[in-house]
Amino acid sequence: MHAAFIADCPTGRMTRADLHRIYRQFFPFGDPGAFIGRLLRAFATDDALDFGGFAAAVSVVARGSIDEKISCRLGVGVLWLTDAAVGAFRFCDAGAKQFVTLQDFLECADAVHGLLGLPVPRDAHGPAAAQAVFSRFQAERVDLTAFRTRCLDDPEILQGFIFYDGLV
Repeated sequence: MHAAFIADCPTGRMTRADLHRIYRQFFPFGDPGAFIGRLLRAFATDDALDFGGFAAAVSVVARGSIDEKISCRLGVGVLWLTDAAVGAFRFCDAGAKQFVTLQDFLECADAVHGLLGLPVPRDAHGPAAAQAVFSRFQAERVDLTAFRTRCLDDPEILQGFIFYDGLV
């Protein structure tokens, strides 16, 4: 994996442009811009991923425990990210406010739809569905503790965290 990373990113850093080029290979009909922005805020330093950050992100998505996927306590290079606001929660928490709102949740859904090249559904599968899921948190602002608790207790949300298990 390291050799492929260096082949794609000879500087040893995966920049926004590198990520855009790579994601476009996998999702040629999508626009990965919003997704990449959120990814870099969650896993990067200096707006780029080093190999450790890249490997950690891939590992957590594909093989991490549910707790690791939610709070993402993982090693990135020599830096250990013990800030529990990283990972799935931070991916949603665009402004690093330490809480997530319905608007953040909707923007995450839009970013994923954009990455996949899918129109954002405006029916029962779009904002209404996101609103229905978010309403399970029973708050307008959700902190990490409430986020983690609800994710672990809700089978539908939990299913989203295990969707990619074992793919890498």
